[in-house]
Amino acid sequence: MNRKLASLILEEPHIFRPPHHSLESHFIRLHMQALQESEKAGAAWREALQRRRLVHLLSSAQRIPFWRNRIGQEKSTRLESLPVVTKADMQAVAPEERATISTVRKHAIPTSTSGSTGEPLSFFIDRRLGARHVAHVARITGMHDFQRKSLVLIWPTHNPNPLFRGHFFTIRSAKEARMHYEHLCALISRPDTLVLGLPSSIHCVANVFTAEKIVARPQALLTSGEPLTSESRALFEEVFAVKPVQYYGSRELSVMAHECSHGRYHENSEDVIIEVVDAAGKECPAGAGGRILVTGLNSMISPFIRYEIGDHGVRHSDPCPCGSTYPSFSIVGRASAAAPIALRDGRTILPYQLTGVFNRRSAALRQYQIVHTALHIFRVRIIPTEHYTKRREAEMLAELNELAPGCAFSL
Repeated sequence: MNRKLASLILEEPHIFRPPHHSLESHFIRLHMQALQESEKAGAAWREALQRRRLVHLLSSAQRIPFWRNRIGQEKSTRLESLPVVTKADMQAVAPEERATISTVRKHAIPTSTSGSTGEPLSFFIDRRLGARHVAHVARITGMHDFQRKSLVLIWPTHNPNPLFRGHFFTIRSAKEARMHYEHLCALISRPDTLVLGLPSSIHCVANVFTAEKIVARPQALLTSGEPLTSESRALFEEVFAVKPVQYYGSRELSVMAHECSHGRYHENSEDVIIEVVDAAGKECPAGAGGRILVTGLNSMISPFIRYEIGDHGVRHSDPCPCGSTYPSFSIVGRASAAAPIALRDGRTILPYQLTGVFNRRSAALRQYQIVHTALHIFRVRIIPTEHYTKRREAEMLAELNELAPGCAFSL
């Protein structure tokens, strides 16, 4: 594929959609080829693509009263000059009031977040983006050809993304996994299968397969929605004979980044811009933790611009050892309504800053629990893996003491 055609497909994914289901595989391949061309083009080319797409997004959003009131007639591609938008801001108005109504009638699918962290947010997704979303999944897993019938989805609730159509299973327990055992076994054992789901739901399936002494061999295994623990990672590699890949996504913006072999998440720069910012909405220096904001470059129907998604992360500025030239970051925790922790010097820190110390060392920790036993005293209970060492323990204590000087930590 030449770069001019790739640029057109990447900038106008709504146009390159299958007119009929029978042509879907062809359009998925087109998007896959365009994404591959983007990888070869390099970081500077992708940054220029982002700027063009951001101008288009802002121009579209300015026709919607909700967004016009927030971004005005801003033509700048400097995201930092725009306000941060929270879930509460969006919940204050009906989804139709923050959407392009003329397009909603033709191409929108109403949906909402799960509500696991509070009141669900209702919005619209664009049915024309199905091929693009699937192409991102195929790229992350390294699959060179992909058909919808190859996708096996395993989640504890209804399908979180209506654009991911395939063989769908709702599994919350080993009992439910056993109910679908024969069907799952037949599907997952096919060499062209991609398994996608929540780690805890896939874990239920893996336990049943283990009990039945079954080793399935799908082509790829992709997880999201919760941390992939070292225990689950090892189990999945044993049962499914493939290394699982974790991606960073949401119901609002689908696939936004994926985890590389060195534990960093790499942004899907063609379709999203991810920022890590401080309390004032300014970009954090590399290595400093902050709030994650996302801007969906495909979100023309229901725009998401500098949207505070509820996670905290750390941006990296150095080249990733994996060799990828896509921007990278680490996720250090989930924002919550938990009260800040008071330090002896009068400052406060948020709980995620402490949990990040342990989340970054998942290979050494099977489970952990932080108990706030007194005002400045913490007890941390740990179930270690075989990779846990005294050196790692000393590193964790040093980080905790640096984050919360004057507090006492025991492991």
